[in-house]
Amino acid sequence: MTVRIIPATLRDLSYIAANLRTEDRAEIDCQLDHWSPALLALTALQGCKRCSQATALSSGAGM
Repeated sequence: MTVRIIPATLRDLSYIAANLRTEDRAEIDCQLDHWSPALLALTALQGCKRCSQATALSSGAGM
């Protein structure tokens, strides 16, 4: 069985951010003063793009 991992979309991340567990919300509250599920999803999406770019550069794909 082949498994393929595809990048998350803003829709995927928005769903996750809107359905966080109480414990996850408490942890985010400790780290961020003012946040919303939409802002969290957008921040995560930007982080995903940075991670994939860094991975491509470190593997030599960006050269």
